[in-house]
Amino acid sequence: MTDRNSRPTTHGGPPDAGRSAHDSQCAKHLRLRMLIEAGEPTEPSTALRHAIAHQIVTCCAHSALKSHRLAWGWTVEQAVDACHAMCHEQGLGARGLTERSWLGWEAGGLPNWDYRDLLCRLFQTGPVALGFGRDYTPGPARAVVSESPVPLHEGGSPADRRQAIELGTQSTLGAAVGAGLSGVLTGAAADAMEFTRRAEASNLGPRTVEHLELVIEGIKANFVHTTPSELFRQVRWYRQKVAGLLDGQHTLREGRYLYRCAGQLSIVLGWLSYDLGDAIAADAYCLDAWEHGWQAEDGTICTWAMDTQASVALANHRPAVARDAALKGLRHAPDGSATATGIGAQLARAYAQLGDYDHFTDALHATRAGLDQLTTQDDPLVATNAGRVAAYAASSYLWLGQPSQALPYAKEALAFYGNAGPEKRSPTREASARLDLALAYVELGAPEDAAQEVDTALASKRLTNSVLSHLTDLATAMNRKYPALDITRTVHNHRLTLAASLNHPALRSP
Repeated sequence: MTDRNSRPTTHGGPPDAGRSAHDSQCAKHLRLRMLIEAGEPTEPSTALRHAIAHQIVTCCAHSALKSHRLAWGWTVEQAVDACHAMCHEQGLGARGLTERSWLGWEAGGLPNWDYRDLLCRLFQTGPVALGFGRDYTPGPARAVVSESPVPLHEGGSPADRRQAIELGTQSTLGAAVGAGLSGVLTGAAADAMEFTRRAEASNLGPRTVEHLELVIEGIKANFVHTTPSELFRQVRWYRQKVAGLLDGQHTLREGRYLYRCAGQLSIVLGWLSYDLGDAIAADAYCLDAWEHGWQAEDGTICTWAMDTQASVALANHRPAVARDAALKGLRHAPDGSATATGIGAQLARAYAQLGDYDHFTDALHATRAGLDQLTTQDDPLVATNAGRVAAYAASSYLWLGQPSQALPYAKEALAFYGNAGPEKRSPTREASARLDLALAYVELGAPEDAAQEVDTALASKRLTNSVLSHLTDLATAMNRKYPALDITRTVHNHRLTLAASLNHPALRSP
C-alpha cells in the first residue's frame, strides 16, 4: 500500500513471514499474562511493554509495529489519537496521520522518515525494533520473557492506594478531634475505617478477573470442537488456580465471582471426564460444580451440574440417578430459560430409560413447548436447540423399543446439524444421532442402511464416551439380530478400538 505518508515496502516482513498470524485475542492473552506476572502495574513500564511486544512478534507473527500497538493495548484508532496527542504535547506540529496509513504500515508499508521518527518517539524505541530497518550487530540481545504456563497473580495487594486512603481518613479524624470530638467517637470512627479496609482487602487484581473471563468464555465456545484430552489439562490447571485464589484474600463479591468460575470450570471438567470415559471423576466434578454454584447462589450453574450428571448416569444405564439429578436441577433452573429446557430434555430421557412412557411423553411435550418459546441461549456449552432435543427423543424412543418413532427424530437431529452454522454444530451429538439412526434401521430390519451411517459417524473428529455408549448399544443389537453379517463384526471391532482409545492418561495427575 502506498500513500503520501508511505513508500513502497523495502524492509523485511515480520518474523516467520510464511506463517499465518494469530488473531488479536492471542496477543491480548499474552499481554494480560505478562501484566499479571509483573504484579498488574497501573502504568506498565516501557521496558515491560517492549517485552510484551517481543513476545507477540514471536508467538503471533504480527509485524513489529502491530505488535507494539497491541502491547500498548491500543486499537488502531487509539494509536493514531495517541500519536496526534504526542505531537501536540511535545510541540512537534500537526500531522495528517489516518487509520488507513497506520494499517498500511502494519501490513508492510514503510513510513517516510518523518513518520518513522514519530512512531519511534511514540513507542520509545528505535527503527529496528519497529521493523523499519535491520540490525547487523553480531549476537543481538533478546528480550527475556516467561515461557511458563499462564500463572494467575497470587499476591501484591494495592497497599499504596489503601495507605493513602488511611492517611487521608486519619487527617479527617484529626480535624474532627481538634473540633472537640470525643475520644469514644474517635475510636468508633477508626473502627469503622478498619472494618472498611478489611472488607475491601483483596489480592485479586482486575486483570486476573479479565483473564479468567476470557479463558472461560474461550473454553466454552470451543468445547465441542476441541479434542477432550487436549482440553482437559488446560481446564484442570485453571480450576486449581481458582481454588488457590479462593484460599487467598478477596472481597465477598470477588469470592462469589470466583465460586461461579470454579463451578463453570468443574462443569467443563465433568463433561470432559465423561467424554474420556471416567464416570467417577465426572460425578465428582458435577458434585463440586453443584456445591460452588449453590455457594454462589447461582441456579444456572447448579442446573448445569445436574444436567451433566444426568448424562453421565444415562450413559452408564443408571436411569433412577439421572431422573433424580434432572428433578434436582429443574428446581433451580431459571423459569423459561434454555437451562430449564435442557434439563427437561434430560428428565424425558431418564423416564424413557426407566420405561415410564407416560412421564416420558409429558416431559418431552413440555420440553418441545419450552424450546418453541426460547429467544436466547444461556451458554454455548449447554446450548439447548432443536438438534439436541430431537437427538434425545431418538435415543428415548429406542430405549422404549419404538424404532419407528426414533427414526424421524434421528433424521431431524441430523438435518438440524447439517444446516446449522459452526457455532451450533456438535460433532459428538451428530455422531451419536447417526448411530441411533443406524440402530433404528437395524431394529427395523434394514442392516444394510445402517452400515453407511456407522462409517459416517465414526469419521467424526470428536469421538467420545457418549459415542462409545451409542456404538455399544448398536453392536449389541446387531449381534442379537444379525450375528453372521460382516457389518456386525465390523461394528464390534470399531467398538473395541474406540474403547481402547478412550483409555487415556489425561485424567491422571501430571
